[in-house]
Amino acid sequence: MAHCSEVVAKYAQEMRTLGLKILELLCEGLGLDQNYCCGELSDSPLLLAHHYPPCPEPTLTLGAPKHRDPNLATILLQENDINALQVFKDGEWIVVEPIPYAFVVNISLMLQVYVSPSC
Repeated sequence: MAHCSEVVAKYAQEMRTLGLKILELLCEGLGLDQNYCCGELSDSPLLLAHHYPPCPEPTLTLGAPKHRDPNLATILLQENDINALQVFKDGEWIVVEPIPYAFVVNISLMLQVYVSPSC
């Protein structure tokens, strides 16, 4: 039986591989060299794992404050029937309907700044 640290290490490696592939595809889609964001920007990925079980009384919770993810991209695994993720678009917050057990990829602040033509 695998130890927890081995499972977490394997998960982190697989998420890194997925994240780098997503960055390559994003760069290609933006008309950039697919390795544009590879190297120093993606050498030290941050892996955070949170699990928020369904809340029986969501009106009594605070949730996370409004924020922008400060990294290149965020990969979020959605769970069935938990629609807590929202995005800010055109001056309003829009609920992202979950696709059970699918990954949502958020373009984060650093990637927006890094590939912006004005930089």
